[in-house]
Amino acid sequence: MRRILDGLYALSAAAAAISLLLIALVILSQTILRPLGVVVPSGAEISGYLVAATTFLALAPTFRAGGHIRVSLLIRALPTSFNRGIEIWCLAVGTGLAAFLAWNLWGMAVKSIARHSLSPGLLGVPLWIPQMVMVLGAAIFVICLLDCLVSVIRGEAAPYEGAPDEAGVPGEV
Repeated sequence: MRRILDGLYALSAAAAAISLLLIALVILSQTILRPLGVVVPSGAEISGYLVAATTFLALAPTFRAGGHIRVSLLIRALPTSFNRGIEIWCLAVGTGLAAFLAWNLWGMAVKSIARHSLSPGLLGVPLWIPQMVMVLGAAIFVICLLDCLVSVIRGEAAPYEGAPDEAGVPGEV
């Protein structure tokens, strides 16, 4: 199971990286082609969708790597006997909030499919396509949070613990 989950997070990170590369290519092509009189249709719109895809697909791998901002000042001030309970509570609440987000994104995408909603740009992109990418990223994030929650409940260290800080020194971020 561990291999499957790690593969899912790696795949999500790779998809986010590809999305980021596509943003650069769209913007670069707009910059190079505009002086030549060639317009990339809906380039800004497509870049916006790719930004959302990059953001949502990177949530889980970034969280596991300890790349999200954590406020650990309170945790450090409390006795270590409370730390595990607080960590479990935070992960449980985070999982609930992420699940709520994924559920509502799913509802929004389903409504877009039912209404045949299209983007207002030149290409008329069906809105459910970028919305489903957001749903996918949010769902992978929920899985990641549940994975971390189960690890902490089992008494294991959370995967994001001990991630290196900006100076490359291991410790809490």
